[in-house]
Amino acid sequence: MDSSGLKEDIFYSSSWMQEILEISNIGLWLLEINKNNTDVRLYADDKMLELLGLQKSLSLEDNYKHFAQGVLAEDLEIVQKYIEQMLTTKRLVEVQYRWKHPWWGTIFIRCSGKLYKEDDNAYYIRGYHQNASDVEVLRQANIEKSRQLIEVVRKRDYYDELFQSVLCGIVQYRPQADGSIVFQNTNMEAIRIFGYEKEEFWKRKSWRIEDLAAPEDCDRVYQSMNAILLGKGKQSFEYRALRADGTYCWIIGSGEYIKNIDGERVIQSVFLDIDNRKQMELLNQELLEQDKGTQELLRQVLEGTKIFHFYYYPQKRLEVMPVRTSKYFNCSMEYRNIPESFVEDFVSGESKADCYAMYEAIHNGAKTASSTFCDKNKQCWVRVTMTVMSWDDQQQPTFVIGIIEDISEQKGMELEKIELQSIYNFTIEHDYDAVCICDLNSGDYVMRFAGYCAHYGLPLRGSINEQLPVFIKEFVCEEDCEHLKSWSIDSLLKCLEQEEAVMLYFRSSAKDGYRYKEVKLSYFGKLKERLLLTMRDIHERTMQEEANKQIISDAYQLALQANQAKSEFFSKMSHDIRTPMNAIMGLAALAAHCDDKDHVDDYLKKIVTSGKHMLELLNEVLDMSKIESGKTELNSEAFLLKEKVEEALDIIKPAVEEKRHQLIVETEALKNITVLGDALRLQQILLNLLSNAVKYTPDEGVVKLTVTVKPLPHDLAVFDFIVEDNGIGMEQSFIERIFEPFIRAEDSRVSKIQGTGLGMTISLNLAKLMNGSIDVESCVGKGSKITASVCLKVQRQNGVAVEYEQPAGDNENAADIDYSGKRVLVVEDNAINLEIALEFLKLLGLTCESAGDGAEALEKFLAVPEGYYDLIFMDIQMPTMNGYEAARAIRAASRSDAVRIPIIAITANAFSEDVKMALAAGMNAHIAKPFELRLLKKIIRQWLK
Repeated sequence: MDSSGLKEDIFYSSSWMQEILEISNIGLWLLEINKNNTDVRLYADDKMLELLGLQKSLSLEDNYKHFAQGVLAEDLEIVQKYIEQMLTTKRLVEVQYRWKHPWWGTIFIRCSGKLYKEDDNAYYIRGYHQNASDVEVLRQANIEKSRQLIEVVRKRDYYDELFQSVLCGIVQYRPQADGSIVFQNTNMEAIRIFGYEKEEFWKRKSWRIEDLAAPEDCDRVYQSMNAILLGKGKQSFEYRALRADGTYCWIIGSGEYIKNIDGERVIQSVFLDIDNRKQMELLNQELLEQDKGTQELLRQVLEGTKIFHFYYYPQKRLEVMPVRTSKYFNCSMEYRNIPESFVEDFVSGESKADCYAMYEAIHNGAKTASSTFCDKNKQCWVRVTMTVMSWDDQQQPTFVIGIIEDISEQKGMELEKIELQSIYNFTIEHDYDAVCICDLNSGDYVMRFAGYCAHYGLPLRGSINEQLPVFIKEFVCEEDCEHLKSWSIDSLLKCLEQEEAVMLYFRSSAKDGYRYKEVKLSYFGKLKERLLLTMRDIHERTMQEEANKQIISDAYQLALQANQAKSEFFSKMSHDIRTPMNAIMGLAALAAHCDDKDHVDDYLKKIVTSGKHMLELLNEVLDMSKIESGKTELNSEAFLLKEKVEEALDIIKPAVEEKRHQLIVETEALKNITVLGDALRLQQILLNLLSNAVKYTPDEGVVKLTVTVKPLPHDLAVFDFIVEDNGIGMEQSFIERIFEPFIRAEDSRVSKIQGTGLGMTISLNLAKLMNGSIDVESCVGKGSKITASVCLKVQRQNGVAVEYEQPAGDNENAADIDYSGKRVLVVEDNAINLEIALEFLKLLGLTCESAGDGAEALEKFLAVPEGYYDLIFMDIQMPTMNGYEAARAIRAASRSDAVRIPIIAITANAFSEDVKMALAAGMNAHIAKPFELRLLKKIIRQWLK
């Protein structure tokens, strides 16, 4: 066979191609998409039917429905975009997604196709469909192996860092046949303990136990190592290590067989330097024996008394409590950081100063010192006496013996006398009318009255049961007598079983002026054998409480009224928002089913009008919220005042023309004055006044705007914006409330006019922020005159007002600019907003790319050459990385275009503080959603010069 025949068999043989498709698990398909409706038909070869889980073809329409139902919900958007790309690009497009096969479960599909034919009725797309599940599984396995390899490397680094950082010695070694050992790994702490430098230690290749341990301890070390070699598990040891300089160092630790990081079997020993502790143990052993004798002698002397002892070591700041002392006082056996730890743990607050003074005296050289104090829980009183037993060479105390005496009984009797007298003195001197102590065993009482309070012949001592009726008769008003008589001493005591105190209230008798009184009863002392009764005048407090109740009631009524006002506001707002929303939804539905272009254009214009009105309503509510929270801030920028007034007039003119009003404008006083201030907020005030004049003036009326200027010192001026109309006017009662939030005139002639009732409130607050005011004059049936006055700084140069210079590229009437070759990156996470932005920009002739969040935008910016992008539009609220963070990251990038590329913020937040935040993050300008093509053109002209 010649070469041409071979080529024919290899490249053009249909049977050979069919075998390849069969082996590769590939099916062929064709889609027919009807242009006039949503019908889609799917043609499939046998392999494609198998990949769809069909034994035979269904109808062409059902074939496609079967395919579409199998696409996983998460991947459905990917498939839809894939089909759209084939239709729009007319190029070969490839996609991968998951499909739920009726026989095999979820499989991975690789699919490729292109538009190959189109007629008046349909699009025809053909392509292939391949089961790529095996390839996907292999890819996931490779990813997992890579992750495991990275984890192994990370663990090795972590192990080495941990090995060197621990505070104990660690060595890993292999015993040799000749009895020597070879170190495989050793940390720096182990080398330090053996007394070597790192280089010196590792220079030596082989070691013997005799090189590492004291001669007397070598046998024990060999025994421990042999036990490990014989498989007896972990072995503990304690011996003297031989250091490089011939001295010894006590160590303690353990050894065992392990596998090192390389999987090799070695002996690992872990040990601590305990040389200092061991030396102290040997030194203290002798002292311990001596101390035992002293302890026993002292115990025998103190046994059977309430006298206890303790030991204090001032230079160690250590205090030791013997078992008997610790158990009796329920305190710790050892306190470190003396005196603070003992005082804070054991001593009551009022006694701490005296206890600290005792320790201070000992530290300052006193041989003895004492203190009397109560414990923290106030269970007992103690007297402590400390005596110094030994001093160092500088005559500083080194050992102190303390004696603790429990003096609770003695102190209790003293305190009870003091407490009783104190209660009398306190109650009488602190506006109490009377105080009474009643002995429940004898039934007797002792009473005292304040000097200003008459006791009407009631005995100061006597029987409580005999004198209680006399007290009620003489002291209590007739209306409250029966209530108090219902209480007996027994019933009061039953209440005290549940409560710490019982409170009784009554009004005093007429001869005392019907004043409110309060009696408090509680037990006096721990034994519950006496009652303490106090009586005081609470008349002023009670009257104040009654007054407060009335204030609260009045405030509650005001809150109800405010709530009612807000409820009415929300009801009206619901109507006002639903009205344009209903228009938007209804007109959109009409436009979707209308083929008449003129009608569709009319519907779209009305949708835009309704959308602007709803946006105006929402902005007013948001403005009011910011004003109430005190978060409203004003920008300060130079602008031509007359130009901003004319812009406001341009906005209001369509409404004026619709109602056939005559609009009179007198702004000659402004000339070309440039001022510093917030142009947007000033326009907001002016638009609100003009809008109200237009809305509340019947058709064919007159609306007049006059602007006057009053110069002030320091380049300041007061600008009066006077809006007059011959409309319906306002009642005086409404004028008085016109600046209250949510207030709208109740007038059937204007009830259909939409609004929030917030416009005048917002305008007044904005005027006040500009050091101005708003004055209202009106007469029902004749019209209104509203004057908004604001104070602005006039920009001057050499004493002459500066004329405003319009920024380059900011001319609305400039000829259209050719933006071909200019590339814009749009960063937006909302698909619909992204589509709108891209379409607007494409209308202007710009090349556009997109990113779904700040992180993706940063990645794209860094991945392309410098100067690739000419402009970036950056949304603010996005997942992963928001717009502020992304702008800062781009500005911080180490490339020349990172600083100069314009970044424009796009966000739903249009407040001045949001503009400031965008500029602070490194952005150049700000445009609010929803987009207006006019503003978009303006900002692009400015930054793509």
